[in-house]
Amino acid sequence: MGISFSKKKNNIEEFLALDSKIAGMESKIKSSKDFHNNLLWKFIFYSLIVEFFLLLISYIQSHSFNTLFGKSMCYGYSFLFFIIICSLAILYKFLFESLIEIYENKLERLNIGMEILLGDGNLEADINNIKRIIEMVQIEKQHQEPQQPQQPQQPQQPEPQQPKQQEKQQNSIVNNNINKKINLSESFFLEKIKYDLVSEDNNNKILEALIVIDNSLSKGNFFRGLETQQLDLLINNVVTFAVYYEKVSDKVKDISSLILSKILAEVYFNPNFQIEHKDIVGLYKEQLYIIVARCYMYRYYEVQGAVSVFKKFSSALHNNILWIINEKHDVEFVDMVWCSALDLFEGLESLSFHESYHKLHNDTHYIICKYFYYIIAFTLMLS
Repeated sequence: MGISFSKKKNNIEEFLALDSKIAGMESKIKSSKDFHNNLLWKFIFYSLIVEFFLLLISYIQSHSFNTLFGKSMCYGYSFLFFIIICSLAILYKFLFESLIEIYENKLERLNIGMEILLGDGNLEADINNIKRIIEMVQIEKQHQEPQQPQQPQQPQQPEPQQPKQQEKQQNSIVNNNINKKINLSESFFLEKIKYDLVSEDNNNKILEALIVIDNSLSKGNFFRGLETQQLDLLINNVVTFAVYYEKVSDKVKDISSLILSKILAEVYFNPNFQIEHKDIVGLYKEQLYIIVARCYMYRYYEVQGAVSVFKKFSSALHNNILWIINEKHDVEFVDMVWCSALDLFEGLESLSFHESYHKLHNDTHYIICKYFYYIIAFTLMLS
């Protein structure tokens, strides 16, 4: 049985698109009513002027007839013209009101869709998350304001004779800034960038923040300074970049997947990991698993992002197979991911989707091979 990827947008994208459609339809209805009403009243106004002159001409001609029948015949053209005017006006009004009614029915359907979407808890959570981002940005600005006036007090003395020393000083300033970023809350740093994300030009900023987080993970002391809420915000943003955002560069998606795989590996390999942090990571781990297991409900790039995370996680399992076996780790989650990857691989093969989705096919095959080796080695060591 083959698979087909969903074209469904995420909540925020769908909300913005629907809101834009509603605003456009309301503007279209208003402009259409104004245009057709103005056109109708202009038609009636000029028709009445013509009718007035026809009546005047008929009145003058009626003086040349002595009989009542002859005088009444003089008003025949003006009466016929009046009937034609009324018929055309009524017909035109009926047509444009029918058109407006079609637009209003479309608007009503859009409003119903908006009400359904507003009742979605995920959208409400995303909106609350954005409000929280704005508050965090304002807090950071308040912290930066008292530090800025102190900088102009130091006079700058140019030293043209020592350009090399200036370059060294600039490099040291850059290194200090990077170290400060490492000490900052990475979750806040990413939230700020996510709030400013309006075009692909911000890919460099996002990549810079992700590199800082990746370096912190490599040092092994990343989770010590993070509170539960900060870790939740951090993983939420990284998952968004790795899975749910389509308009980010491949480098951003790749390093986001690497960060998530390192977080999963840290939880899996570290027995001293905090329980609160482990619960949060478990929620996102389950979320990624569902994307792979129910790939037909998600868009292609979302499935590709989740598969990329598990691909890198499978490499970590493969490299630490002996240590995992000695520690007797639970393999239930590994088995779940392996089975879902098998189903996805079979779906790609059955309708030759591997030709259209070459990278997804290769990554899924890589996961299956690594997990297959892992399970075989685990079974042999236990037997």
